[in-house]
Amino acid sequence: MSAFPFAQFSDINVDEYTTPCPIVINSQANISDAITIMQEHDIRHLPVVEGSSVVGIISDRDTRIAAGANLHTRVQVSDVMQPTPYHVDKNTPLLDVVFYMSEHKIGSAIVTDGEKMDGIFTTTDALIALVDVLKQ
Repeated sequence: MSAFPFAQFSDINVDEYTTPCPIVINSQANISDAITIMQEHDIRHLPVVEGSSVVGIISDRDTRIAAGANLHTRVQVSDVMQPTPYHVDKNTPLLDVVFYMSEHKIGSAIVTDGEKMDGIFTTTDALIALVDVLKQ
C-alpha cells in the first residue's frame, strides 16, 4: 500500500482553493439579514466587515443559536459573530491551513493579500482539494 500522496501537493497554496470575492455582511446588520443572505447564497460562513476591514465571521450555527433563542430580529451580527476569525495569507501552504483548521475545529479561514481580504477558505473548499488529491 502506498503512502497518502501529500508530498506532491505540499507546494500548493491556499489561494488555489479559496473562494474569491466572498459575500460579506456589515457588523451592524440584523441577524435575520445574515440568515437571509446565507440561505439565498447557500453558504455557511459569512465574513463580517466594517468598511473594508474584516472584523469577524458569523456561521450558520451562530445564526441558528440566535434564531433558536428568538433573538434574530433584535440582535445585530456584531453581538454573535466570532470577533477573531482565523486569517491566513494567500501564499500559506494549503496543508498548513487544513491542518490548523482540523486541529482547532475551525470551519473557515479568511484569506488575505496583505491587509486586503482575498477570499474565504472553508471546509467545503478543503473537501474539493481532498477530492483532487484522491483523484491522483
